[in-house]
Amino acid sequence: NCSLCGAGRFAAAAGAALCTNCTHGRYQALEGQQQCQMCDKGQHASGRGSSACALCVPGTFAALAGEAVCLACAAGQHQGGDGGVGCDACNAGRFSSVGASACSNCSVGTYAGGAGLSSCSQCVAGTISAGVGAMACDDCLSGLYSADSGGSVCESCPAGYFSVAPLSGGAVECSGCVAGTH
Repeated sequence: NCSLCGAGRFAAAAGAALCTNCTHGRYQALEGQQQCQMCDKGQHASGRGSSACALCVPGTFAALAGEAVCLACAAGQHQGGDGGVGCDACNAGRFSSVGASACSNCSVGTYAGGAGLSSCSQCVAGTISAGVGAMACDDCLSGLYSADSGGSVCESCPAGYFSVAPLSGGAVECSGCVAGTH
């Protein structure tokens, strides 16, 4: 009396005494089969004896067929949908951590000058970023200054003081006017 191998199992040769479980990364949805199928790209089968493959969840991917597990996207990358076969780099002005399903905007006072970054950098003194998602910091112009890093607003010099923006960067302080000027 012969019995069919159940889903997730197979018997490769006639007269087999036992059915064999499908290995990791493979599945068999039907009964009575001689082999298992590899999971497609973007899918995985982590257990032995799988009758179906599961889609990789957002933030993960499977670039090759027959994967047992989906890999997390690297920091600076993201994968927003189910069944990802790769991850995309975050655009300039945005960042992500490992396994991200989306990139986040840099906060005010910070910037990300290139694609694929895992964090944003603070604007240095004399420069600011007033909005989220900055790709660069803006210099504080003459008459304005930003004394601290991570600034979001260039302050006006108080009455009796002035600033001159250097050739590179912005003004970090105001100087007092000399006698006879204001």
